[in-house]
Amino acid sequence: MKNGRLQAMFDVIVEKFDPSDVISVKNTNYEMSKRWRIFLEAGADINLTVKMMSIDDIWENYDELLARGAELDVAELFSTHKEFFDKDFSMECCDWLIDHGVSKNLILDRFADCNINDLSSLKFFLKIGVDAKKAFGQFKDWLAMEQPGDQIWSLNLLYEYGLPKADITAWLDKNMSIRMEEYMVENESGLNFYEEFGTDDDDYDIIDRWIERNDGRHYLDGHSLSKLPGAISVDAFLAHISIYKIIEESSQYSGGFKAFITDCINNGGDIDMLAKRLMDNVNNHPSDSSELGAMFDLVHAGASADIIPAKYIEEVGAIGLPV
Repeated sequence: MKNGRLQAMFDVIVEKFDPSDVISVKNTNYEMSKRWRIFLEAGADINLTVKMMSIDDIWENYDELLARGAELDVAELFSTHKEFFDKDFSMECCDWLIDHGVSKNLILDRFADCNINDLSSLKFFLKIGVDAKKAFGQFKDWLAMEQPGDQIWSLNLLYEYGLPKADITAWLDKNMSIRMEEYMVENESGLNFYEEFGTDDDDYDIIDRWIERNDGRHYLDGHSLSKLPGAISVDAFLAHISIYKIIEESSQYSGGFKAFITDCINNGGDIDMLAKRLMDNVNNHPSDSSELGAMFDLVHAGASADIIPAKYIEEVGAIGLPV
């Protein structure tokens, strides 16, 4: 070193430096933070100097130290000094780290260590090329606690970036909640998601459960079918309710089954489907006046006479029902 006084000062710091002693490291880091440039300009060994600097100073002056000839490996620093990076780690660091050679997977691991999990982070890692299966492994615990809309958005994104469909369906089998089912039925994008990832032999259970939880009879009063979620058509909804329950429940409201039929037509329902379902349950002869009345109401509303034979309608008058 050119300057004898600085050489002596540097030698004292080196002599007192004990990497295994926390207090020694702290004191040495402090001494170097004030003088490392002076020592380097006087000719001190760059790598010995860096060895005695704090990670904070190295991180802040990394490019300058590299330019001065320091043998630095940011990936090694990133792995070795976890406590520093855990303290200050953020999305803003990622581009710099990647540009300086830190692997994307290592950064993803550190995100998990720091409990940095959110939609923007997941999107970031997928966009920079982290394997979708690895990203899913790191984010799936967080994903299980998110809102249904965010869950569906995230799973769709993972699938778009290559996560196997089997991984998504396995996750759904384990984590499907009532709130997620509600979202899938009540939001069109959610139902589209379920149709894509639901199991082949279970495609409609989610709708059955939604109807059961939301008490389908509340839509049978003659003016409520318009309140069904947009993703469920009137016909799809009615297909999950017994034709006899429809007749029985609607008869308890003003206008009865006739009003229900009008509501069905006004909301795009197919009354021929209702008529066929009724006739499929009638054997050789209607069993009671409610069946005959329902047949008449359907024909009167425009159901095809090919479905309900005229002979049944003729029986209406015979049992005293109004025609």
